[in-house]
Amino acid sequence: MAPPAAPLHVAPTRLFHFCRALCEYLHSRGDRAALVTDADTVRQKRNRAFAAELLAPAAALRARVGTSIVTWDQTEEIAEEFGVSAFVIDHQLTNHRIAAVERAHRGEVA
Repeated sequence: MAPPAAPLHVAPTRLFHFCRALCEYLHSRGDRAALVTDADTVRQKRNRAFAAELLAPAAALRARVGTSIVTWDQTEEIAEEFGVSAFVIDHQLTNHRIAAVERAHRGEVA
């Protein structure tokens, strides 16, 4: 009998882009779907917010984070747990006012 296949590993950035495209597909409803880009349009913002919430739900982050300020190292640890980039966690924590992210290399809190 063959050994079980290794779990599928998808790079966090690729997974995030896939989820953005999924949002675009779900919202297109037969309309012509748009590209997933870095553009600062309402449509692209919606896609990014959908992907972030799907991959790192605010409720789960709220349950995971017990302080009002987290360090960048803690942000990276949480990102690894959720399988996303630290930037996704940073944005989720900030946008949902769960915690401020301390950036030690610049000595500031966002």
